[in-house]
Formats: sequence, C-alpha cells, structure tokens
Amino acid sequence: MGAIPDHDNAKNFLDAIGQRFVESDKAETGDLMDKFMNMKYDGVCGVREYIMKMLYISSKLEALKVSIAEPFLIYHILNSLSSQFNQLKVAYNAQRDKWDLNDLIAVCAQEEYRIRRETVETVQLTHQPSQNKRSSHNRKGKFHKGNKPHYNQQNKGSGGQTSGGPKGIMKKNDKCKFCKKKGHWQKDCFKFKAWSEKKKTSSGINKETEAK
Repeated sequence: MGAIPDHDNAKNFLDAIGQRFVESDKAETGDLMDKFMNMKYDGVCGVREYIMKMLYISSKLEALKVSIAEPFLIYHILNSLSSQFNQLKVAYNAQRDKWDLNDLIAVCAQEEYRIRRETVETVQLTHQPSQNKRSSHNRKGKFHKGNKPHYNQQNKGSGGQTSGGPKGIMKKNDKCKFCKKKGHWQKDCFKFKAWSEKKKTSSGINKETEAK
C-alpha cells in the first residue's frame, strides 16, 4: 500500500514492517492492570475458573515486568469475591496461618460447594409446604355444602313418603297388580282404593241384612 519504504535487503524490509506494527508495552500494561483491579466474581462461572483467570492476568503482568506479590494477590482475590464468601474472608483474617495460591483455590472451591448445597436445601424446604397446602386444598374442594348423599334422596313416585329400604324405590318396570298399569303400585292405585271402599260397603250391608 506504499506505507513501507522500499529496501534492497529483505531483512531490512521485514524490520521496517515490524516497526510499523510495534505495540506499546505501557498501553498493554495499563489495560491489564485495569482489568485485574476491576475484576469481580459474578457467580456465573466456577470460583476455581475465576481465580485461574486472575492468575493468568497476573502472569502476563509479570512478563511485562510488573511483579505482584503473592500475599497481595491472595487478598485481592478474596476481596473480589461476592458477599456469599464473607464467612470465608472472616475465617482467613482471624487465623494466623497464611495460605498459598493452591490452598486458596481449594478452600474457595469447597466453600462454593457448601453454599450451593445449602441453597438447594433451602429451596426444597420452601417448596414442600406449598405443595402440601395445595394438595390439602384440593382434597377439601371435593366436598361442597350443597351436595347430598344418595341415601337421603326421596322417591317422588311413592307419594312423597320415604321407605325404609331398597323395596321402597320405584323401578321403571314396576306396575300395579290391580290395574296392570306402570308408574304406581297397588296401594297407591285409586281404582284399587275405590274397589276396596266399595267392597267394605257391600260387606257391611250384607252383615246388616243377615242380622235382621
């Protein structure tokens, strides 16, 4: 593109190309330092992967001649963790022994496992009472105030009287033995009642005649 001057020597020509693409070490160092100091654990990836990423950035700074002491690195990593790790931070500050980077990774991974397990148990305990409440509500909902049992229903075809057992229930095929019509029994048949009254009257007259 004409940005590189012509050279008769290939080595000088390649050196000239390299000088056009030299990056500033200061700019890279500043970018890495900003990234390292502003990192915060968000809980998306595992805490082990998060610490390894911070160690990778510190190793790149070491290559750029920016040395980071291990105690400062450990404190910075602990402070960048979320509030769920506050118990671990207090435990580290209270004890006399100091951790190295391998101890830090192992302890943080174990603490993250404990936090996740307690979270799952809390969710299960919160969810179970609501399920029992819904199931009991569904069982109660099957019984309504207006519902009546089968055995309290009255037989409308028996003149409004309630019989004491299965014999008092009118069936479709039942019929009167006197008039041979369906829909009523002999005791409710008006023809049978009229015949009975007539019979009683005639029998009474006959007895009076015999007495005379």
